[in-house]
Amino acid sequence: MFREIDRKEIREALLNFQAGKSIDENHVRKEILDSWERCKKYSVDPQNMKKEVLSSESVVKRQEECKDLILAADEYLKTLYDSIAGYGGVVLLTDGDGIAIHIVGDAEIVEDQKRTGLGLGSESCESVRGTNAIGVALYLDQPIQIWAEEHYCWDNHKWYCSAATIHDPDGKIIGCLNVSGTSEKVHAHTLGMAIGAAKAIERQIKINNIMKVNELVINEQKVILDMVVDAIIMIDVKGNIIHMNRKAIQMFNIPKMQKANLHIYDLIISGFDLNSIIRMEHRIENEEIDISLIDKDLNCRLTVQYINNKKGGIERILLTFKESMRINELVNKVTGSVAKYTFDNMIGNSKMFKEVIRQGYIAANNDFNVLITGDSGTGKELMAQAIHNASRRVNKPFIAINCGALPRGLIESELFGYIGGAYTGARKEGNPGKFELANGGTIFLDEIGDMPLDVQVTLLRVLQEQEVTRIGGSKSKKIDVKVIAATNKDLRAAVENKSFRQDLYFRLNVLDIHMPSLRERKEDIPLLVEQILNRLRLQTKKAELTIDKEVKEILFNYGWPGNIRELENVLERAVFLCEEGIITAKDLSIKYDTMVDKIGSNKEPNLLDLELIKSTLASTHGNVKKASEELGVTRSWIYRRLYKNNISFDGYR
Repeated sequence: MFREIDRKEIREALLNFQAGKSIDENHVRKEILDSWERCKKYSVDPQNMKKEVLSSESVVKRQEECKDLILAADEYLKTLYDSIAGYGGVVLLTDGDGIAIHIVGDAEIVEDQKRTGLGLGSESCESVRGTNAIGVALYLDQPIQIWAEEHYCWDNHKWYCSAATIHDPDGKIIGCLNVSGTSEKVHAHTLGMAIGAAKAIERQIKINNIMKVNELVINEQKVILDMVVDAIIMIDVKGNIIHMNRKAIQMFNIPKMQKANLHIYDLIISGFDLNSIIRMEHRIENEEIDISLIDKDLNCRLTVQYINNKKGGIERILLTFKESMRINELVNKVTGSVAKYTFDNMIGNSKMFKEVIRQGYIAANNDFNVLITGDSGTGKELMAQAIHNASRRVNKPFIAINCGALPRGLIESELFGYIGGAYTGARKEGNPGKFELANGGTIFLDEIGDMPLDVQVTLLRVLQEQEVTRIGGSKSKKIDVKVIAATNKDLRAAVENKSFRQDLYFRLNVLDIHMPSLRERKEDIPLLVEQILNRLRLQTKKAELTIDKEVKEILFNYGWPGNIRELENVLERAVFLCEEGIITAKDLSIKYDTMVDKIGSNKEPNLLDLELIKSTLASTHGNVKKASEELGVTRSWIYRRLYKNNISFDGYR
C-alpha cells in the first residue's frame, strides 16, 4: 500500500494540476500524469464526473455480441473474486470499448459503485470517468493499477482498481478485466491476479475457438457422411461401433434408442469376419459379401479403410457397405440400360394395332410374364419398352439381352452371373448376371427361341423360384423381375420338334402379344410414313420434304417382309437420293409387291397368301427357307399361315 504521506503528496499534486499550478513530477507516475493531461484535454470535470450508462436493451445487445468472451471469462471471474472476497472487492469485465458487460462481486460494493456510475452498461473511458484503471489500460494496452487519489475525478478517490486488457487470438483488444475495492482493503497482489486471469481468459478463448472449429469440422463430417448414399460404420479394433451415418442406420434397421454401445456383431449375425479384417489378410475394396442381419439377409459390397495411430497401429476401421441392388441400378443408368420408348411412340390407328396396344397396357398393369411374337421389324422391343415404362417398374432397370447373339458358352453367365474363380478367365471378384442387374425392374429376352436347351432349364427354375444362383455358387438370391420374352419363331412348332421346352413355353406365355406385320395393318402405312418423314425432315433439315402419288401407291402395295424396320430403311435411303425434296419412284429400292404382281389384287388376301405359299413350297420341295426367299417374306410368316390352316409343311418334302 501507499504510505499515508504518499497519498497526501499525490492529492496535493492533483489539486495543483487541476488548478493549473506547477507540480513535482517525482510524486506522480508518468502514465498517471499523462492520463491527467488527456483528461484536461477532454474537458473532464473532476468535481462532477459523468455517469453515462447504457440502457438495459443496449447492455443485452452488447452481451450477445460478446457472448464468447463472457463464456470464456465467467469461471475465471468467479475464481478471482473468491481470492479477494475477504477484502470486499468487485471483479468487472468490459468489452473493447470499456462498457461493463459482466460483474461478479460483493453485493454491497457493487451497489456502492453503481451510485458512482460503475455498474452494468457503464462506460469507463478516460473522456467519461477521467483517469481510471480500465480507461488507462485500454488506452495504453497494458496492465495498470490505480490508487485512490491517482483517479482524476474526486468521486473515485475511495477506490483502488487493477486492470488488464484481453486480446483475441489475432491480438485485437476485445475486453478488459478490472478488480476494484476500497483503498483501505486493497489486496497486495490484485494486479498480478488480474494479469493472470486476463491471460487465462485469452488462452480459454483460443481453446474455445479450436473446440468450435473442431466441432464445426465434426458436424460438417457428419453432414457429409449422412449425405453419402453408402452405409458407413466406424469401429475400433474390438469391433465397438464409434459412429454410423444415416444410411447405415437405415440399412441395418437400428432404432434410435439402440444406437449407443453397439458392437458390429450386434448388427451383423454372420458373413462378416472382424478378425481377418483386423489382421489385414488381404485388401478389401468393393468386395461382394452376403451378410445376415437380425431380420434379413443382405447382398452388398464391402470396402475397408484403416485409420492408424502415431505408432502405425490400427486405431479405427472404416467400413463402407454398398447395396448391390443400388450399385446395379447405377450401372444400368451409366451404361444406358433404360427403356426409352412408350406407347406414345407406337403409331397406328388400325383395329388390329389398337388391340395390340390394349394388350400392352394389360401387360403393364400386371406382373405376369409376357411373350411377344411377330416377324422381324414389327417392333417387339418397342412394345417391351413401352410395357416397362407404363408399369410400376418404370424407375427401375430395363435390361435387354439378345439370346441369339450371345455365344453358346456365355449366355448362362450373362444371364445368371458367376462367382469369382467359377471358370478359367472369370473375374476374381465375380460378376452379377442380367437377372441381378434387372432386380426390381424388367428383363427383355429377345430371340428367346434361340436359347440353348440347357440354359432353358436354368431359366425355368429362375422363373419358378424367383431366385437366381450364380455359376459356381451355392447361395441363391431372391429377385423381383418382370420377364418379357420375344421371338420371330413359332414356339409351338419348336416345342413339337423338341427344340424348346414346353414347360418354359407355358411359363413365359402367360400373355401372348402378337405384333402384326405391316402387311396385316396396311391402313397404318400412310401414318407411319408421315411420322418417319417428320423425323427425317428434322434430321436432314429438309423442311419441304414430300413424296409423290406413285410412291405412296408403291409403299402401300409393297409386301414389306422387313416390316417397319424396312420401311424406315427405304425412306431414309430415298431421302438422300431424292432431288428438290420430292421422293419419286426412282429413289426407292423397292417396286410393287411380288405377290400382288403374281396373283392380282382382286382376290381375297388370306386366300392369296395360302395359295401362293402352297405352290411355292411345292416348287421348292418343302424347303421353307427357299420359299421365304422367293416370296420375300420371313420363315415365321410361312409357318404361322400353315399353322393357322392346319397344314404341315412336311407333306411338301
